[in-house]
Amino acid sequence: MALGPGSGEATIQLDVGSQFRHTWLSGHRVAMTPLSELIPAGATVDLLKIDIEGAEYEVLKSASAETLQRVHRIVLEFHPNAPQDEAIGPLTSNGFRMRRYQDDGEGNGLGWFDKEHV
Repeated sequence: MALGPGSGEATIQLDVGSQFRHTWLSGHRVAMTPLSELIPAGATVDLLKIDIEGAEYEVLKSASAETLQRVHRIVLEFHPNAPQDEAIGPLTSNGFRMRRYQDDGEGNGLGWFDKEHV
């Protein structure tokens, strides 16, 4: 299953050297689910690690405030296919603040986020 901006189907390249990159264009078909369905209503998540090879931008933009309120901490891997602000914006507008940032160069990096009350 792939995490994505909505329910449905996605494609993932599973070829050697692909690093399981989500392509939306070709590859093996898999079921896709949004973050709101991955985290059931009423459940809370202490730590959510997001390492989804560039799909983090669409997933976070499509995540509802209600879903993000149920998450306490996030470790997010960034990829160079979009400005990092596109992933950070939905988090900061929902009460998260970046505690640590690791720049791995060429648009890649890691961010550690949590909320004030955690």
